[in-house]
Amino acid sequence: MLNYIFFGLYLFLVIGLFGFLAVFMMHIHDYKQYSRYITVITRIYLTLMVVIAIFGGYYILVGSIFPQTRWPIQRLNL
Repeated sequence: MLNYIFFGLYLFLVIGLFGFLAVFMMHIHDYKQYSRYITVITRIYLTLMVVIAIFGGYYILVGSIFPQTRWPIQRLNL
């Protein structure tokens, strides 16, 4: 149950970040005079953010990204 609460907070944070990036992409023509690579860099950054958001959300929901096939690490609850 706690995972769903963390996932909701994570989703809220990610949507806020992507909202900021959407506003930046709408006004990117104002910054093209400073750098001709701004659109390429922004698209690479946006792609990386999507990949990180997908892996982060999966990790929060499941608890691990890569499945443990041999000798899982034993956790001690103190």
